[in-house]
Amino acid sequence: MPFLRYDDGGRGDTSELRNPLLEKKADDINTRQKSDDTEPKFGISLLDANLIFSCVGNAFEWYDFAVFGFIAPELSEEIFPSSDSSTALIEAFSVYAVAFLCRPISGVILGWLGDKWGRKKTITIALAMMGIATLIAGATPSYRSIGIGSAVLLCISRMMQGLSVGAQSTGSFLLVLEKSPYNHHGFLTAILISSQLSGFILGGLVPALMRLIWSPQWMSSWGWRVALWIGLIPCAITFITHKGVTDEYKKAQEIQIEESEHDDIEGREEDFSHLNPKPNPSRSPALRLDFIGIFLGTCTYIGGALVFYLSMVWVPVFLHQTAGPIAGIAGTCAVSFFALLCIPIAGYFIDQVDPYRYAGMARFGNSLLALPFLVWIIRNPSLTRYAIMMGVMLPVLSVDFVSTCKILVPYFAAEGRYISLAIAHNAGVGFTGGTAPMIAQYLITQPNGEIHLGLYVSCALVVASLGIFALRIRPRNFIKGGPANDGCVDVVAVKSH
Repeated sequence: MPFLRYDDGGRGDTSELRNPLLEKKADDINTRQKSDDTEPKFGISLLDANLIFSCVGNAFEWYDFAVFGFIAPELSEEIFPSSDSSTALIEAFSVYAVAFLCRPISGVILGWLGDKWGRKKTITIALAMMGIATLIAGATPSYRSIGIGSAVLLCISRMMQGLSVGAQSTGSFLLVLEKSPYNHHGFLTAILISSQLSGFILGGLVPALMRLIWSPQWMSSWGWRVALWIGLIPCAITFITHKGVTDEYKKAQEIQIEESEHDDIEGREEDFSHLNPKPNPSRSPALRLDFIGIFLGTCTYIGGALVFYLSMVWVPVFLHQTAGPIAGIAGTCAVSFFALLCIPIAGYFIDQVDPYRYAGMARFGNSLLALPFLVWIIRNPSLTRYAIMMGVMLPVLSVDFVSTCKILVPYFAAEGRYISLAIAHNAGVGFTGGTAPMIAQYLITQPNGEIHLGLYVSCALVVASLGIFALRIRPRNFIKGGPANDGCVDVVAVKSH
């Protein structure tokens, strides 16, 4: 029991005066230790509150974020009227790109908050921002009503969406993976990516089905607004499910503060090794932000993001314009559900093998496939050709996505992990993935544009391959059980006094 010793000045009479504050602290620790014995062991189940909260939040974020790209034809008529439909569509895709260009800013601001306040609180802020942005976007008047003001309002809402999704996406992965053993990171990453893809699928299916049911005139005036507001339903569900979520990073921060303030408490024996790892606020800023790692992480993201947004956003819109709405809808459905099958398999596979090796192989393989497939489908667009292209490239792309996350999460120290991953992910996705539909739409209007587009994608994938290679020769590991490293492991060992 903690106590203060009182000395009577050498008279030989000493007495022990109990310290009520330290006594209460020791009792609190003993109570927590006993309750911890009854809690589930470290790890995560498919019914875990963290996983459910992250998956529902991902679906909401990515529905709202993706539906904007799929309603671009209606937006181009209402917000960007032009005598040239191709020019109007380029303008609509330009606003779509605005949100992606804001994502690196989100990575800096909300990523910093995520490392300071914890993952759960930051994700909740991001979800609230997305809900407000969705309301603004759906309520934007047409160009005929307020002129250029409609485009300004839409840009503001897209900027808010970019700031939101840039933080939520990274935080959802950390909220789950920091609670999980490293050898399960691949499969859990696949589940989280699948939840994002589910929202993305709904973002494509809802407007596609609405086009079949309602007239083009109604879709142009109200349909695209309804498609946006539907995304508020999972937003409400997310806020309902957030109460049972535990933030391992925040818990680790509190334990470390407790340790530093009460190191004199005796009889304490706790295991913090699962916290992946306990954050260390005393680190210098240079150690909190690994700028070389952030740059290499950005390089690894650009290839997969570019292929994904071209194949899953731009090509369905291109098919809708050239091969008819049925081709666009059927292509979106078939490819999306095939992706939901491929990604979990890829996650399980990556947990059994070296993620570095297969990440590099996936990028190199897609770099060889991108040029011939894009030229093939652009010169003669059809649903059959799109299905063949994605049937070959999607399994490879799935391995790319899962392995990238499994490599980068343990690469950064805990107290700078949120901001580092958020900057790397959002810079890579924002500068290539977000601009991909706009660039593709422009290039196909130019002579031999399909060849230039294919070369652009192939070069981006080569850069991503080099990024993985550089990460491999500059190994770092800050998670227990992570990949081999150069001795800079920052894992909390079992602590006993």
